[in-house]
This record gives sequence, C-alpha cells and structure tokens, in this order.
Amino acid sequence: MGKIDLKAFPDACYRSLTMRSSDQGVEQCALWQDKLKDLDWHPLKVVAIDGAYKEVINEDDELLKGLKAEWGTGVFDAVVTACKEMNGYYPGEYVVNELWNFKDNRKATLKEAIIGYKEFVEA
Repeated sequence: MGKIDLKAFPDACYRSLTMRSSDQGVEQCALWQDKLKDLDWHPLKVVAIDGAYKEVINEDDELLKGLKAEWGTGVFDAVVTACKEMNGYYPGEYVVNELWNFKDNRKATLKEAIIGYKEFVEA
C-alpha cells in the first residue's frame, strides 16, 4: 500500500507526443514516490461532508496540477491512489505491504490468507 503503480509512467511515455523514453518514466515514478514521503508536502485536505470530516485530494495543489498537465490523468491517478493508501496507514512515512485479493481487487481477509497459505503448502 502506498507504492505508485510503475506501469502508469511508461504507459504515459508511450502515449506522449514528445516520445519520452521509458527510462524517464521510471525516473519520474521514483521522484514522485520520494515526494509522497516528504512531510512538508500536503496534497490532502480535510473537508466536511454531511457532518463528517473526510480527507480528499487538494485539487489546487500546484505539484499535482503540474503532474496532471505534464503526464496525464493515468499518472495523476496512480500518484493520488498511492498517496491515499500511504496516508491511510502512516501519513508521510513508508510503503506498507498488504495481502491482496487480485480476483476481487481488494485487500485479502485473514481467512483468505490462511486458506491460500494452506493451498500453497499442500501443493
């Protein structure tokens, strides 16, 4: 959780009219992963929605606006997703590994992890 999907940057390079190299995409991905760890950058803001407070992406953030303008919505969405995931665990700290249910595209439950482990051991 909190790791930027590396595939988004090379895909953006491929679709780019300037024909950026995929190496540049990898470098940019690493750069943005480091930015997510920067405690001085606050791309999220707290807003009241129906009486409850919720963290949302600050659409006025200059870094995010620049990212979206230069790299497109695919890269923007990948960075925003990683930011939200990272903030959900340890704000501004580290990427956290998470057991994942790829079939249902969600976090795996403990029961699913145990069943998967048993199937792996018995195979």
